[in-house]
This record gives sequence, C-alpha cells and structure tokens, in this order.
Amino acid sequence: MKKILSILVATVLSISISFSQSSDKSQTTEQLMETAGKRSVEKVKAGEIEKVIQEALAVFQKSQQLLFQLTHNQIDQAKKTVKEIQQRLEKLDKQYKGKIDKLPIQVVIIEVDGIDDIELAEKLKKEAKKLLEENDVPSARDILNALRNEIVIETHYLPLEIYKDTIDLVAKFLEKNNIPKAVEALNIALGTIEIEQTIIPKPIAEAVLLVQDAKAIFKEDKKSALQLLEEAKRKLKLAKALGYIRTEKEIEPLIKEIEKLEKQIRKETAEKVLFESLEKKIKQTQEKATETKQRK
Repeated sequence: MKKILSILVATVLSISISFSQSSDKSQTTEQLMETAGKRSVEKVKAGEIEKVIQEALAVFQKSQQLLFQLTHNQIDQAKKTVKEIQQRLEKLDKQYKGKIDKLPIQVVIIEVDGIDDIELAEKLKKEAKKLLEENDVPSARDILNALRNEIVIETHYLPLEIYKDTIDLVAKFLEKNNIPKAVEALNIALGTIEIEQTIIPKPIAEAVLLVQDAKAIFKEDKKSALQLLEEAKRKLKLAKALGYIRTEKEIEPLIKEIEKLEKQIRKETAEKVLFESLEKKIKQTQEKATETKQRK
C-alpha cells in the first residue's frame, strides 16, 4: 500500500499578493507534452490571482495587526488601527456593495499529481472495488487517493457586510475601553472568513492546453500537431479512467472530434476554427467535472 501512496504527490502554492509567469515558446513537442500539467497549474494561478482584491486583503492583515495591539496593551495604536480599518471598509462597501457580497483575499493552489497511466488506473479501480466489497474501507481509501490527479483551489473570502458590522462593534468597545469585549468581537470578525474549495480535473485542463499547442503549430508542423492531439486524447481517456469523466457518452464525442481533426490535418484542410470548437467542448467538459464546495 505504501508503494501506491508514493505515487501521490501534492504541491501547495499560496497566492495572496504577487504572481509572475514565464513561458518558453521554443519548447519541443515532447517538452510541451511533459509540461502540460505544470502549465495548466500556472494558467489556473494566473487566473485566480487576478480575483484577489488587495484592499480587502489589507483590511484582513490590518485586523490581525489590531489583534496583536489589543492583546499587547497597545491601546492607543489599536484605536488608530481600528479607524483605519473602518475607513478602508467604507471604501470597499461603496465600491462593491450590491455587486460582490464576499471579497476574495487569498488563494491557495494545491496540485495533486496522482496516476497518469490509464492501464494502472483501471487496475487500481478494480482493486478498490474489491476492497470495498470486502468492507476494507481504509485500504480502498488509500488506493482511491492515489487515483486523484487534480488542481485544488482554496479561495479565502472576507464577507463584507458582516465583517464591517463586527469591526464597528470592535470600535464601540474600544471607545468604552472594554478591551476583553473588543478582542472577543475582533476574533469573531476574523472567524467569519469563508473558504471555498474548487477541484479541477488536471488531465482535462491539460487536454485543453495541448489542443491550444496543436492549434499554434498545425500549419507549420503537421507531425507535432498530431502528436499533441494524440496526447490530448490520452489525457481525456485518463480523465475517464480516473472518474472525472463519468460515462462513455460524455467522452466519445470529444474523441471523435479529435480524430476528425487529425484526419483534416493530414489532408491539410484543418482550420483554426475547428481547434477552437474542440477547445470549447473540452472546456465545457472540464466545467461539468469541476466541483466547488464550502470548506470548514
């Protein structure tokens, strides 16, 4: 069982303030296929960092500073800090009220690299089913964890209205020099941060990128474009083997469309619009397979 578990690798990347991305357009076909997973994660990071509202993050960080001041008897500084937080919240309220109820302040990306072999995935699924039939849930769970191949996004949200009201309460207690109550109210405010977890199947995200890669070169390098599409097809089949795509009915049209596009590339009748149509359909499959839930 330890051997199976060693297949599973998780990489955690915390994003809150800055992000930089670089790309090498001179990558070979093999490198494009090998780096599809890494590039799919980079693409997700780039999109998620744009959602973070820096001013809301600053409010949260200032609130943590305020808690330190209150618990270290820095009352004069605390009164200045709470006023600054209130001013910042007022600006956020004017900007986002009626538009966004909760403001994203941090994103954590967890990359889970599990099985990348279709045959092995199918074999492990059978083993897991057998173990479940034998009611050996712990062993089955270990195998099922090894079948994870996904990008997990954890987004931290500041609920604007609740947070604003609670900070106003902190300010009132501070004015009355009721420090214990101010600390209690501030802890309540900090505890209102919500965490939303989104799970994106990585093989499907990789398939999207590989189609985009093929679209960029199919006119100049037919052979490489075909290799990239074959790998995109394999990634979709892997997603099916891992359970992210549930039925043959969902995957069959995508495989047929890739094969149709491959034939057109060989005949030199392919157009970019055909790649874009395929890309759109794979993205729709990704969206359907993506799961979002609240995390406590």
